[in-house]
Amino acid sequence: MVVEKGYKQTEIGVIPVDWEAVKIESIIKSTQLGGNYSNDEVENEFPLIKMGNLSRGKIKLDKIQYISKGKPNETDLLKFGDVLFNTRNTLDLVGKVAIWRGELSSAYFNSNIMRFNFNDNISSSLWVNLILNTPNFITQLRGIAIGTTSVAAIYNRDLFKLKIPLPSLPEQTAIANALSDMDALIAQTEKLIEKKKAIKQGVMQELLKPKEGWVTKKLGEVCEIIMGQSPLSEYYNFTGIGLPLIQGNADIKNRKTITRTYSSNITKKGKLGDIIMTVRAPVGEIAISSFECCLGRGVCALRYENDFMYHYLISMENYWSRLSSGSTFDSVNSSQIRDLPITLPGTKKEQIEIAKTLTDLDKDIELTETKLQKLKHQKQGMMQALHTGKIRLI
Repeated sequence: MVVEKGYKQTEIGVIPVDWEAVKIESIIKSTQLGGNYSNDEVENEFPLIKMGNLSRGKIKLDKIQYISKGKPNETDLLKFGDVLFNTRNTLDLVGKVAIWRGELSSAYFNSNIMRFNFNDNISSSLWVNLILNTPNFITQLRGIAIGTTSVAAIYNRDLFKLKIPLPSLPEQTAIANALSDMDALIAQTEKLIEKKKAIKQGVMQELLKPKEGWVTKKLGEVCEIIMGQSPLSEYYNFTGIGLPLIQGNADIKNRKTITRTYSSNITKKGKLGDIIMTVRAPVGEIAISSFECCLGRGVCALRYENDFMYHYLISMENYWSRLSSGSTFDSVNSSQIRDLPITLPGTKKEQIEIAKTLTDLDKDIELTETKLQKLKHQKQGMMQALHTGKIRLI
């Protein structure tokens, strides 16, 4: 293989000539396993970071547990810039690496996590966190994991021998800062999406609240309802013969039907634009059919003359869980669906106006979600170019 001028071939791939390929052990200043702590769900003053809080490259705080008895060892207190390594997990998840950026005012870590501190004269924690989360390095980590699919471990003796690319410290910092800026933009966009969804939820509740002149009817009185019926499995295929088979929520993504399986035996047919509702657990999930399809027994299709019913049924999704009264609610039958009480605006004009407002909000959210996916794609491209030295920042 011909190596471009200014680059060199190493055992970890092609890197710039002024970069080094170094063993992880050569840049480690210290390591430490966390403490053995009991935990509970009751919030108190000692948050505990566990392996479930480590994502690829960052800390997740959606579910924090707390040390329940006694005071933690102060040596287990996390410090800004600590690189945390998950030493034990399932085979797919072992070796998760994240950096602590002071997400909480104070927190501790447990014994399934190892803390790394690196020699800051030659290496940046941000750079190491970046490299240890690249696809190539994750593959290497899985290669040295020892154990079964359900329980696997990575040992220091194997981890420390792995090599990573090492630019100069100023270039490490420049690359990490550029990607941190992209991370901040992604996080800002994610928060904007959540804000827009909250606004839409509030608008939907207000617009769909029954008002004077609205009428209550049964769903079956105003909608055409087509209950699904699964074809025999011998007619299933993945080669596009027949129609896409929609069987349940696994065939729904972002409130649109997706194609996974086809059936050449069409039992019940759904049309493009039909409202699709799941009738088996989880019951009541709503989507729009993106194409003509075969309806399996886990769904039904509903047809109404405008988009009002689509939004109204989304607002009713929690109705089915309330109906179950705390028990496992596996399915609903055609009678329960047809007898569903709904309250509608008295005029079609009002229905259409409400539907348009909610559809416009959905489109705005969708555009922002598309922007988010583009940002994430751009970040992946940046990472690939920057951590291999194909693009130089200094």
